[in-house]
Amino acid sequence: MNPKQDPVTMPPKDDNMEQISLRLPKPALRRLEEIAERRNVDRATMIRMAVERGLPGLLQEESVEVEYENKQLVNEKLKLSISRLKQGKAPDDI
Repeated sequence: MNPKQDPVTMPPKDDNMEQISLRLPKPALRRLEEIAERRNVDRATMIRMAVERGLPGLLQEESVEVEYENKQLVNEKLKLSISRLKQGKAPDDI
């Protein structure tokens, strides 16, 4: 194995795939790393996904997922506030 290859992040050798070097702007790479962390995948997998799906599409998909999660959190907080009001407590009293 090539010493530069990381056995954890390198996919199995496939004749249909070719290894390349890629230079990305640091902000774009940080964004991909954030998405990778949220999705619980490694950085190399996330970069492959960005290349296969296209970075704009991937970022839009991530934006939709984050928006959905935010709405879920808001709904949970509203339910908790309603429950606390029914108990005669302040909505945000924790």
